[in-house]
Amino acid sequence: MQKFLKNIGKKLVFALFTSMLLAMLGIFKGVGYRVFVIEETTFVPHTRLGYADVKFHFEGIFNPLLYPYYWIRNYGIINSDFYFLYRAEHPHWLMDTMSGGLNMEVDSDWYPWGWELTPEERCETYEIYLLTLGNVANFLVLFIVTLFIEILNMRKLYIAIFAGIVGFAFGNLTGTVAGMVVGLFLSILCFKLPKLNGFLNNLWFQLWEKC
Repeated sequence: MQKFLKNIGKKLVFALFTSMLLAMLGIFKGVGYRVFVIEETTFVPHTRLGYADVKFHFEGIFNPLLYPYYWIRNYGIINSDFYFLYRAEHPHWLMDTMSGGLNMEVDSDWYPWGWELTPEERCETYEIYLLTLGNVANFLVLFIVTLFIEILNMRKLYIAIFAGIVGFAFGNLTGTVAGMVVGLFLSILCFKLPKLNGFLNNLWFQLWEKC
């Protein structure tokens, strides 16, 4: 019983580690997602309230292997406008010269940080916003997938997953499919011919199967 619980615990930890690794890969542009167009179309600042109403347009695609939740929700490929509340960070107040202190009613130079940034610079914030819209749900899906692989004792399927991730970096969805096909072929080869290459098979065992 103790050995069984220990084995289950190892599988849970390994699945958690792998899903965290996949989630981290997802934040890299070109690996986790590609941006075709992102532009700020309107920026209406409410200066004294410390925020701005923003509308931006985004065209891009997310790696289905790293953002499965987005694809489940039909957000894998986006070509749409978004409305965003741009909040000021680290506000800077310019002192009122007459009173020696801040006078919000008369100080026309009162402004929060971020207003002086260019629209292109603010687009980085909009990208982060899109990446984090469903990060918790996406991580849960990744964890379920990796846990399912662990339960089935089919870790060699990770070959197909990582091959698909590399494929996305080179050819978007077409590259993902091509990479997974190659990865599946290699994983099947490892199952059917484990002694084809003793050195590589032993290396695989040391890196994955012992964990």
